[in-house]
Amino acid sequence: MTEPSVTWLGVALRKDIFLRCVKVGLCVGTVLMLINHGDRLIAGEIDDIVLAKNYDFLFSAI
Repeated sequence: MTEPSVTWLGVALRKDIFLRCVKVGLCVGTVLMLINHGDRLIAGEIDDIVLAKNYDFLFSAI
C-alpha cells in the first residue's frame, strides 16, 4: 500500500509546525530589530511604523 502524497504546503499548514514557525519568526524578528534599531529604540526615537514593519515578514508569505 502506498502512502498519500504530502505537499510542502500541507506540511507547512499543520498546526504544530505553523505555531513553531510563528514562534521562531517572532524571536528572529525581535533579535534582528534589536540589532538593526537598538540604538534608536533605547533613545526613544523609533515609531510604531518601524516596529510593525519588522514583524510584517510573518504574514508576507501567507
